[in-house]
Formats: sequence, structure tokens, C-alpha cells
Amino acid sequence: AIHRDEGYKMSKDKIKLNLHAHMVFDWIDHGTGRAMHYNRTHMAQIQTIVANTLDMERGQSSDKKHKTPQQYKAEKEAEEAMKRKQVAEEQARKAEANVVEKKQEQKELEDKNTTLRKEMHTMWMKNLELSGQRSNLAISVYDQKKELEKINLSLFQAQNDLNSTNSTLKDQKRLISQKNDQLKQIEEGITLAKSFDNRISRAFNGADVENSLWGATPLRAAAEECEKIKNEIETRYRRIESIIGKAVDCISDCITDMKRRAFSSSDVLTIDTALGKSRREERADYLLEAAEEKAEVKHGNYAGCAIWERDLRAIARGEQVRTIDRGQGLRY
Repeated sequence: AIHRDEGYKMSKDKIKLNLHAHMVFDWIDHGTGRAMHYNRTHMAQIQTIVANTLDMERGQSSDKKHKTPQQYKAEKEAEEAMKRKQVAEEQARKAEANVVEKKQEQKELEDKNTTLRKEMHTMWMKNLELSGQRSNLAISVYDQKKELEKINLSLFQAQNDLNSTNSTLKDQKRLISQKNDQLKQIEEGITLAKSFDNRISRAFNGADVENSLWGATPLRAAAEECEKIKNEIETRYRRIESIIGKAVDCISDCITDMKRRAFSSSDVLTIDTALGKSRREERADYLLEAAEEKAEVKHGNYAGCAIWERDLRAIARGEQVRTIDRGQGLRY
């Protein structure tokens, strides 16, 4: 049987066992009945015989003095105690070095803390100074802002006055333009009247007076010329009336046809011709009013953007508008 009653404790949780077994030998000489005595050499030979018999590895012979299990255990425990002492001393030395290092780090941190406190105080003083400057700047900015508001108010009033003046000038220019157009029409009328008067005079003076018993031939010639002039005036009036009517029809058709999105090219040409060369915007207002009356639509009572009004005014201003033609869609 293997014995486990010998060994020593290496650490708290580890034990080194001295595993061994015991053998019993009969040392009695049965011939004489006496015990046989063996010396150290005999014992070594017995160990060799046992090893060979049991097929075991023979240990090396030693000159060491035999120790009892108690002595062996005590020596090992002393060795372990020495090792633990050395480890403890090493740990103490490291701890002392660590304490020195920590003290050095603490001193460095204290020095840094002192430096930071000084810098913080300096920054606080600067911040206090900047706060005063900021307050002064805020007061200055507030005063400048108030002054700027006054200037802006003055500019706003001046702009309103200027806009009012411009509006008045615009109205006066429009009135002057209307007066000029009226004067131009009057001059054209005077020129036309003079032309008619010259024609009547030529007809009257060119008549054959000698063959007229009562002198009525010049009057008849003048009357015939007057009839011609009347027909020319009526023809011109009917032509103008026709152009205006066609323009009104174009606008009215665009109003009543909800699918229409623009005038056609021919519509634009007709409207532009009807507007003539002068007082185009006034004439556009008249055409719009007549077209809405024909379409039975009250001005302004329609949803969305009235394209006919928008494009009509654009044509009156001489601007280019979109047109829609059959098979070609919208175009400029």
C-alpha cells in the first residue's frame, strides 16, 4: 500500500507528498533462532535485490545522513518560510518604492494644481476685465442700434416720400402721355379735316360753272365729294369697329373656354392690331370690359389666375406672351 502520511506544505492550497511504501523482512535465523544483524552495505544490497525483483529503478546511493520524516518536514517548512520571507521583503521593497513614486506624483500634482490655481486667478481677472469691456461695448452697441433705428426711420420716411413723389410723377407722366395722345389725335383730326376741306374746295372750284344755269354744278360737285368722304369715314369706322369686335371675340372666347390656357398666335395679332399705337393700356381695359360683358363674367369673379387679363395687359405693354396653336401646344 502507498503511504501518504509524509510530506510538507508548499503553500496554502498545495502540499508536496512523500509517497512511499513499507516492506517487512524476516531477519530471524531459523537455525539458531537468533536475529541477524545487517550493516549499511547489507541494506544497500537488499535495496538492489528489491529493485531488481520488482523491476523498479534503483535509486542512487547517498552519503547523506538519514533524516526522520519530522526533520525533513521541518526543513522544508523552514525553506518555505524563508521563501515567504523573501517574497514579503520583496513586496515590502516594491511597496516602499511605490510609496515614494506616489509621493513624487502627488508632489507633481500639487505643483500642477498650484500652477492651475494661479492661471485660473489670472484668467478670472482677465474675464472680469473683459466683462467690463463687454458691458461698455453692449452699451455702445445699444446706443448705435438706437441711432441706426432713427436713421432707418428717417430713410423709411424719405423712401415713402420718394415713392409718393414717384407715384405722383408717374401719374403726371401718364396724364401727360394721355394729353399728348389726345393732342395727337386732335392734330390728326385737324389734318384729316384740312385734307377733306381741300378736297371739297378742289371739287367746288373745279366744277364747270359756265354750263351751269343756276350755278349749282359746284355745289353738286362739292356734295358728291362730301359723299365720298362720308363713305371713306364710314368704311374706316367699320374697319376699326370690326377689328375691335374681333379682339373682343378673341378675349371672350378665351374666357368662356375653360380648357384654353393662352391666346393663339392669330388672337395675339388681332388684339395687338386693335390696341393700335397709342393709349394701349386704356384700350386694353376697354377690350377687357367689353369681352367680360359679352362672356357674362363680372370682373374679378373668377377662380385662379385670369390668363386673358394677364396676357392682354402684357400685349398692351408690348411684351411677348405664350401662345397656343392647334397641334403645336404652348410656345413663345
